Amino acid sequence: MFLSIHVNFSEYSDPHGLETIYNGSKQFAAYSADKIAKEIENSKVIASRGASETFDYNPIYIVDYNPCETVLIETGFLS
Repeated sequence: MFLSIHVNFSEYSDPHGLETIYNGSKQFAAYSADKIAKEIENSKVIASRGASETFDYNPIYIVDYNPCETVLIETGFLS
């Protein structure tokens, strides 16, 4: 499992919360991303935007091209 932790950015002030992103073709990554999102939501420390998979039209290199099961955690927004 490759776990990558980042801070997100948006030009707008509306987006907030934590995101977990995974490659949908890898089952363990999908399971892990969902589990991480739910645990964070249950902690009530930060709002979770849930787990989502990357799509062909919007690939994320570190998730989609990593040979390992990969989960990217965006810890919040700088904006």
